[in-house]
Amino acid sequence: MDPVDWKVFRRQAHELLEDLLSHIEERPERDVWTEPPPSDSAAELFPEIGEGLEGIRERLRTEILPYDLGNLHPRFFGWIHGAGTPGAILAAAAEAALNTNAGGRDHVGTRLEHQVLRWFAGQFGFPDVASGILTTGTSLANVIALAVAREQAFPGIREAGPTALTGRPRIYVSEEGHLSIPKAAELLGLGRNAVVPVAVDDELRMRPDALLDELRRAHAAGDRSVAVVASLGTASTGSIDPLEAIADIAREFGVWLHTDAAFGGLVVLSDELRPLAAGVERSDSIAFDFHKWMHVPYSAGCVLVRDPDRHLAAFGGRPGYLRGAEHGPAGAPVRWPMELGPELSRGFRALRVWWPLIEHGRKGVAEQVERSVTLADELADLVEAGDSFQLLHRPDLQIVVFRALGGRTEEGEIDELNRELVRRLQRDGVVLPSETTVRGRVGIRIAITNHRTTAEDLRILMSAIEREVETIDQ
Repeated sequence: MDPVDWKVFRRQAHELLEDLLSHIEERPERDVWTEPPPSDSAAELFPEIGEGLEGIRERLRTEILPYDLGNLHPRFFGWIHGAGTPGAILAAAAEAALNTNAGGRDHVGTRLEHQVLRWFAGQFGFPDVASGILTTGTSLANVIALAVAREQAFPGIREAGPTALTGRPRIYVSEEGHLSIPKAAELLGLGRNAVVPVAVDDELRMRPDALLDELRRAHAAGDRSVAVVASLGTASTGSIDPLEAIADIAREFGVWLHTDAAFGGLVVLSDELRPLAAGVERSDSIAFDFHKWMHVPYSAGCVLVRDPDRHLAAFGGRPGYLRGAEHGPAGAPVRWPMELGPELSRGFRALRVWWPLIEHGRKGVAEQVERSVTLADELADLVEAGDSFQLLHRPDLQIVVFRALGGRTEEGEIDELNRELVRRLQRDGVVLPSETTVRGRVGIRIAITNHRTTAEDLRILMSAIEREVETIDQ
């Protein structure tokens, strides 16, 4: 499958790279989102005879690039998606050029992953011996962390399965916790009913007193507490649970403490914002993403585990065909990643994480995180300054939730107005928010994650909402 003529291939490849760079550079000039046309049949989509790079280039320009989700656009506010960088294109190309399986053995893929993990463990205040593995994202990282917690709570469950369960398993997470936690409970054979929702306070943060009550209730009933899951930035509002207080309670009861820090965890890179994560260093495990606030190409997440032996106990073991050696490619000065998670075949994710840290440095990454938080505060101020809006949640991080009132006073009417506003704004393409519910009220959710977003984009957002309210009222 190599080119017949490398010179021609190089020219075509450079032209294609120019198209991709232009796509990023010119993306703000187009609508945030454009509905894709109806899909062709598979027979029409895939040709019998290959079209080469020229055919691919044309198809990219007409069938693929115009119909992305929009997360590269500075006014994509809907969900917490990374916006990518021009350098990330080159990182992905370098990763593909190496085509490394980072599941194990001794090569740059396993060694660089170990270095990346050690560096981030230090940023989170974990010991130098801490274990970890790069994942597809926090959803899988949460599964891995809870698998380690499950093995601690029910020793031998890897071999014995459900017969090792001694008491009903319990995993505690706030009412605002992420969907991946009950999914992890399903995948780990504990069942969704194992997940205990813990009440939150007015700021949508887990209430330590409510957690204490749930743990006492479980202890009295003879249940087995597997883990407490704290959130360093909930998906809906970005709320940060009181990590120090939760750590005190988890330690008192001897329960594994896992912190879901999907995007909020990267505040540890900022000298200014690091205090928001106070207490995270007391976790037994931490899960977070690189493809959100660090804008690494999808997908790249991470799980860190304080105790390396417990991590290995949950996933370790090699068959004969993966036996190691003292020297050569079958050796390795570090544990093979395949012994620390479910995958053997794994991409070279460490390269795409290493790349922006080398290109921009810790401070460069931290500055754009800080900027998002500042813009969120500015948007909250804009909302509070107007009579026609109501702030539903003051941001802990970079998510602002508010609603337009449009002269309405009945709650049901206000909810329907904001649902319709989000639908119209998403279709119109000027801005792209999403919808969420805060204390039973429907709100417009603005997640400011894109490093290209400016204060002017926020003013455009507010103007677009006001125009749509007027159109609805006509």
